[in-house]
Amino acid sequence: MTARTAPEDRGIAPLDLADGAYLFRRVLPRARPRPGVARSAVLAVLGVLCGTIPASAQAPAAAAGPDGTLQPYDATLPGALQLPVLDGASLDLRDLKGRVVLVHFFATWCEPCREELPALSRFASDNRSRVAVIAVDVAEVDVRVRRFLDDLPVAFPVALDRDRAFTRQWAVSALPATIVLDRALRPRLRAVGEVAWDGPAARDAIAALVSEPISMTSGAVAPGAPNPPGGLNR
Repeated sequence: MTARTAPEDRGIAPLDLADGAYLFRRVLPRARPRPGVARSAVLAVLGVLCGTIPASAQAPAAAAGPDGTLQPYDATLPGALQLPVLDGASLDLRDLKGRVVLVHFFATWCEPCREELPALSRFASDNRSRVAVIAVDVAEVDVRVRRFLDDLPVAFPVALDRDRAFTRQWAVSALPATIVLDRALRPRLRAVGEVAWDGPAARDAIAALVSEPISMTSGAVAPGAPNPPGGLNR
């Protein structure tokens, strides 16, 4: 499988789903190696392949750039809907039917991901009664994710895609990435890159889904599910 990724100047970290070493090489700046860099590079490649990168040799993500934009996205809901949650039981997205669901893919080594998470956490806190936010950490060991969240706590559950199977099924090939499902769990919006969750564009796009009446067509939620009052908190 050949992953197609957006340009690095959009604040996106390419994610090759078949080869962790390729991931490391693509994310590194194009520069002549300095003395002592070769050893760190070898350690980092080994770290990616094993699911963890030594602190002294972490691969930087692409340089931060313009925010990602939520775009209309018409796709079939992937079959993968269950994942283990860090320090908890498994999470099943079907249990969230009736709310707008935001599925956010990230990794601790991804600098744009780190910069985006605080705003996403604020968004989740402001709108937890209307929107369910689920973060999916891609291909990292539990202890690394736990340490990361100790330093950067978030207001939503973090699921673990340890073998990238979930990420593959959701056709995600760059980080950060976000897929938004409507209240009937239909994929409706997608963003690749860092989204400005504090800004009006993202909040207006999600508010439009929140305010939509529930359709009773195939795949919709069961009769009797209430329409949430109003839009999002600003």
